Amino acid sequence: MNDEVNEDIFDHVAREIKADQNIVSRQLGVICATIAAYSAVIFFTFLVFRLHPSISCEFVNNEVLLRFWPPNTAILSVLKTSGYSQSDQCLLIAMRSFASMVMLPAVVVFLVKQLFASDSYHVQGMMTVFIIVLAASLASAYIGPTEHYSRYRMSFDSPIEANIWKSMIHIFGFYLAAFVLAFRLPAYIRSTRRKR
Repeated sequence: MNDEVNEDIFDHVAREIKADQNIVSRQLGVICATIAAYSAVIFFTFLVFRLHPSISCEFVNNEVLLRFWPPNTAILSVLKTSGYSQSDQCLLIAMRSFASMVMLPAVVVFLVKQLFASDSYHVQGMMTVFIIVLAASLASAYIGPTEHYSRYRMSFDSPIEANIWKSMIHIFGFYLAAFVLAFRLPAYIRSTRRKR
């Protein structure tokens, strides 16, 4: 009798570990595919916006497009006092908005899909870390450019391409945390409902 109970416990633990591995594996696969697709779309968009400044300036002139990445409104007035040309200012704002515009629907789709998934178990931990990363990456995106060169922050001494790259890191960090939360939050909610 005792051996059967121990065997049931081990079987339950083995199923839990296998379910955890499946969830993590699926998350990693989707995140890697998303990173690859995101990078390709952003690079292609950069080339198009660089060749056609009038398209990128639409992101500055159109309030809806401008606000796809909310920190854009905070740096818009600071950019006007910079030494960047109008087309470079538009390029920076457009790339930031476009990057967010591409990622936001993907996060929403993954969240809705996860809401209706039927995972048996939830991978414990790490949700707090991703909430902190999400908040920190969004908050740090509101910090305006510096007057002098900075390795990690946007600066007026850097070429516009470097500032775009630095912005993409903030945006990517924000949406990476959002993707992970889109996977983990519904699984966490389902696991807490099962425990009741």
